[in-house]
Amino acid sequence: MGMPDLFTLNDNGKNIWVLIVNINPGGPNGGSATQYFLGDFDGKAFTSFKNETKWLDFGPDEYAGVTWNNTENRRIFLGWMNNWLYGTAVPTERSRSAMTIPRELKLEHAGDDMFVASEPVEELNKIEGKRVSYKALRINKSFEIVKEEKEIKFPCRINLSLEKSPAFSLVLSNDLNDKVIIGYDKKQNQYFIDRTQSGNVNFQKDFAAKHFAPRLSVKKRLILHSLLMLAQWNYLQIMAYLL
Repeated sequence: MGMPDLFTLNDNGKNIWVLIVNINPGGPNGGSATQYFLGDFDGKAFTSFKNETKWLDFGPDEYAGVTWNNTENRRIFLGWMNNWLYGTAVPTERSRSAMTIPRELKLEHAGDDMFVASEPVEELNKIEGKRVSYKALRINKSFEIVKEEKEIKFPCRINLSLEKSPAFSLVLSNDLNDKVIIGYDKKQNQYFIDRTQSGNVNFQKDFAAKHFAPRLSVKKRLILHSLLMLAQWNYLQIMAYLL
């Protein structure tokens, strides 16, 4: 256990205390992860509202995340994008791991429960290029974006909004047939990322796996916000909104 953090987030005018605890091992997909608890703090002791553990990030590569105090009314979070299960064995040449994109933390409600939600900081909009948009798109089996848009460059952002919540997969691949598959399993009501075919995956037994995250929203509409950072360092971050 390490890198704790304690701060407040606003919930309809009321300050809720959030205690972050980074752990290794014990994450929801194995190894390192960041958990949090909501509760009260009297200046000496923190008392959690519930005993259950909640996860700030279900991805296999997020650990040691903390926030800043000098961001006015925003609470900005940044984590280490790696896992101690294989952090020292990743077969890279010039770097090994990176930091997550900065994200703003907010409280959101889903059903009768409350969660800490993450959104990419608005400053990322300043480096956006030309947007490509498809609306009211009907897909029969598959749709290849690269056949429609020849000039897609990375890093890029993909926003996916569905009026309903059907099962789907989004495949990112290269000319070597390496691929990462992101999707939603409607039957299990959970998102997944499958990197078993993502290239050199034999360096450690825990890396090549299919990882899962529950869908917390109780609404029919599904909004998946993916920030893809693949240009140089081969990193992928996914955020699914509660709203």
